[in-house]
Amino acid sequence: MIDNDYEDNIEGDMDFERYIDCDYKCHECSQEDSIDYCKPCNSVHFSDNFAHWISGDSNFDELIQNSQLNADNSYKFIEWIEYSNRNIEFIAHVDTLITARIYGVTRSPQS
Repeated sequence: MIDNDYEDNIEGDMDFERYIDCDYKCHECSQEDSIDYCKPCNSVHFSDNFAHWISGDSNFDELIQNSQLNADNSYKFIEWIEYSNRNIEFIAHVDTLITARIYGVTRSPQS
C-alpha cells in the first residue's frame, strides 16, 4: 500500500530536526540552555528564596535545597509548599514498604 502522507512525514521530520538544532539561550544571562530551563539562573533564584521558607526539619530542608540547586530541568526539583496557608480538606497517606513512604495532598478525597 502506498502511503500518501510520505512527503508530509518527511517535511515534518525536517521541521523537527530544525527545531532540535536550534540554539536556545537564556533570556536572563544569554547562556545556552535547554528550551525552558537555565540551571545557573534558576539555582540563583532558588538560593535567593531559601530564607523565605523552612520545613522545620533541617535534613528535609537540605534535601529540597539540593534538589533545587542541582536540577537540570523544571521537572527535577522538589518544592516546599507551606500547607498551613492552604485550604486543604484531605491528606492521603500512601505507604509502600519497598521504596519510600509517600504523602499526597489533595483538596478532594476523590482525586
